[in-house]
Parts: sequence; structure tokens; C-alpha cells
Amino acid sequence: MKTRFDLESDISSIYSTADDIATIAQVITDSDEIYDNDRMFNLLNGLSELLNAKAVKLEDTFKQVHRLDQYRPRHIADKYPL
Repeated sequence: MKTRFDLESDISSIYSTADDIATIAQVITDSDEIYDNDRMFNLLNGLSELLNAKAVKLEDTFKQVHRLDQYRPRHIADKYPL
């Protein structure tokens, strides 16, 4: 079972993605790299998938820490089924 420290780590991971986006924005505007529409689409789509995966992981950690859904104690799950 995960702890509140795992939850804090997963929350921090979301912020690191924001830093990654800022880094990419800086490279796009300040470097000689060429970002055509196709490259930009792939880049943004990849970042979207990454952020979505981190959100799914964060939600699961939250459920584990707070013992929700499939992580509920058995005696509560038996008394109050989903």
C-alpha cells in the first residue's frame, strides 16, 4: 500500500511535466531547431499522453493512500459494495 509520501511524489511529478513544457517552449523559440506543424503536433500529443499517464498514476496513489474503491478494507467493502 502506498503512503502519503508516494502521493507527494506523484503530485511533484505533475509539476515536473510543467517544467518540461517550459523547456520545450524555450527551445522552440530560442534555438535553430525547426518545428513544423507535424513535429509540433507529435510533441504536444506526446506531452498530453505523458500528463494523462501521470494523472492516472496520481489518482491510483490517492485511492491507495485513502483506501478507496478497490483498496477499501474488506469489512467495509462487504458492508457497502460499489
